[in-house]
Amino acid sequence: MVSSQLSASRLPRPVALARAPLSAPVRFASAASTVLVDCGDRIRLLRAGTFTAVPAQGTFAYPFARLVDADLDAAPELTGASPEAMRHWWRLGVCFEIVGADQAALVLKRHVSYRVGRAPQADSRRSRAQMILIEDQEVQCRKCLQRRHFRS
Repeated sequence: MVSSQLSASRLPRPVALARAPLSAPVRFASAASTVLVDCGDRIRLLRAGTFTAVPAQGTFAYPFARLVDADLDAAPELTGASPEAMRHWWRLGVCFEIVGADQAALVLKRHVSYRVGRAPQADSRRSRAQMILIEDQEVQCRKCLQRRHFRS
């Protein structure tokens, strides 16, 4: 979602997103063909082969890796794209992930409630309220998506 909003040319996928300095683990870096790095005032482009992804230890839900041997000064700049736009689309992508996870959690909660024999009426009012909240989150994400002034 982010890379397609920043560049008219198709970047090699999968694309991981990172922030400089590259001291923190990066989600999906171990499988990335491209890493877009927010360097504050510009975006740098790291291609596979210009860095080493070392798997990070931890209780992460997704594969994280540390980027080592990456020379940001030598990395080309992604021209025509603003770091503000990258941050906007990155945050928006995370928002949609949260909404999707919320929806899945609510479905799972309903399934578990039925499986353990709890009366559906006991949770129905709370479930409706949770669903309304999730729908509102999705509406807010979509409104943000429609704002074109962040587009590069």
